[in-house]
Amino acid sequence: MTTSVRIGDIIDNFDSMRVPVSSSKRRPGHYPYYGASGIVDHVEDFIFDGPYLLIAEDGENLKTRSTPIAIPADGKFWVNNHSHVVRGKPGLCSTTFLGYYFATIDISGYLSGSAQPKLSQTSLNSIRINLPSLPEQKAIAEVLGALDDKIAANRKLVTTTEDLMVALVTNLEADASLKQLADLRRSSVQPDAMPTLVNHYSLPRYDEGAIPCRELSATIKSGKFHFDHPAVLLSKLNPRFPRIWNVPHPEENSIASTEFLVLEPRRISSSTLWALLSTRRVSSFLQERVSGTTGSHQRFKPAQAMEMPMPSSVPENLQDALTSLGVRAVAARQESQTLASLRDTLLPALMDGTIRVKDAEKQAEEVL
Repeated sequence: MTTSVRIGDIIDNFDSMRVPVSSSKRRPGHYPYYGASGIVDHVEDFIFDGPYLLIAEDGENLKTRSTPIAIPADGKFWVNNHSHVVRGKPGLCSTTFLGYYFATIDISGYLSGSAQPKLSQTSLNSIRINLPSLPEQKAIAEVLGALDDKIAANRKLVTTTEDLMVALVTNLEADASLKQLADLRRSSVQPDAMPTLVNHYSLPRYDEGAIPCRELSATIKSGKFHFDHPAVLLSKLNPRFPRIWNVPHPEENSIASTEFLVLEPRRISSSTLWALLSTRRVSSFLQERVSGTTGSHQRFKPAQAMEMPMPSSVPENLQDALTSLGVRAVAARQESQTLASLRDTLLPALMDGTIRVKDAEKQAEEVL
């Protein structure tokens, strides 16, 4: 059973404690500094300590919803005046539940401003929601939170694993070049000539978690590279922000954006090649060879990349370790994708009562 309530009646608001600090006056430190869409810096001091929910006050993202508009923040942190700082009132509203609820509701009718959308405190307070009982709120938040906790653990595992992989190869002597370790795949195809479904490796999908998109070939209008062997995809675009994608087991009908170099390793695994390409030495080499008028559209030439310094060989025991670590990182990303898909399916169904918490718990248990 739910009750229709105004958000202003079920939250405590701490906006009066916010302190904006211009970038020129911020002193670097360890504490997160939040803006409307998450952490924008780290500073030496904090003004909040504990669990809160930060709800965007302004910005185009309030309309586009390309990133969450309600972000949980815990521990010590600083917030500027572009996010409302709230908590659920004790005994009435779970702060965690409210964060999930904001992912499902349409707030367009509460926004003001055309050039710069704004959700004022008055408008935020006037939003009406259907609020379940507090025990039901907590149960819903626990189910969804268990999935998010596992996704966060996987994210940490991937970061730790990949950092270790790079550390293991950083000091290898570069006495050869990339062309001795990998072949450049140049097989171009028109996707609409391929089977109905393809696995599309694109720059946006890399940025969203390095999971290819399974999509209809007819919807892809430009030529792509086709590959069917283990490979590493190396983005030509703006090497200051490396995009290096390890694909140890490509599925059938895999295609990659032509913004990538498709590198098929010789005598080593794709995970070993990925680690070698992810060192700072490689990043510096490519940055020195880019062309382009703006920082966001600089590219290096494939022929230049194939000449980058690389070790002529990698010890077998090190290759075995890198291969195992690389497969583990890819598996963790894939598991997180499965968990996120289930969370995004359960979220609206739990909020509108289409599915019961017990049924959602069973589905979550099957993948956790």
